[in-house]
Amino acid sequence: MQRTKTVCVASVCLVLMASVVSAADHEVLDSPVKYAPDPEALGDVVASIVHGGASPLGITQDTTSGEIIVADLFSGTAFRYDSGLTTNLGTIAIPAVAGTCSGVAFNETTGNTLFWMYANFQVQESDMTGTPIGAPFTVTSAGLPAGVSYDPSGTDSLPSLWFIDISNNLVVEVDLTGALKSSF
Repeated sequence: MQRTKTVCVASVCLVLMASVVSAADHEVLDSPVKYAPDPEALGDVVASIVHGGASPLGITQDTTSGEIIVADLFSGTAFRYDSGLTTNLGTIAIPAVAGTCSGVAFNETTGNTLFWMYANFQVQESDMTGTPIGAPFTVTSAGLPAGVSYDPSGTDSLPSLWFIDISNNLVVEVDLTGALKSSF
């Protein structure tokens, strides 16, 4: 069953497309991001909270704790919210990589790391406090990336990152070294 959840942070509504196992648990399995001027037209508004930053862009859910993590486009900070969007739980310093952060994805394979996508196609993995793990890598694409989602089994049963190349109207899948796996 497909359902749409709309999470509103400040005046921007981020829509989480979810494959729902049952109407009772509303488990979010993946989270491509869309902007919604009218969230009622897209799906159920399940919760909203005033965002602590100025420009929310990337959003992910920590599937171990249920926390919602929202990357702020220009501040270098991500904000952590409880799963019900009732409490701001603090911030995470987005790892310093050249370029503006355009997305964040929770790594559910490790259960304790994040992937950060930057507008210059750099990706940096970090721990849950924002401390970088390893060096950033460059993904294969040419355009402007928006959002990022982690897929533990990808199209070839190996972990992948998915993002939108908004300049070329593409959905892009890369492996965890940045090599192109698929696009459409």
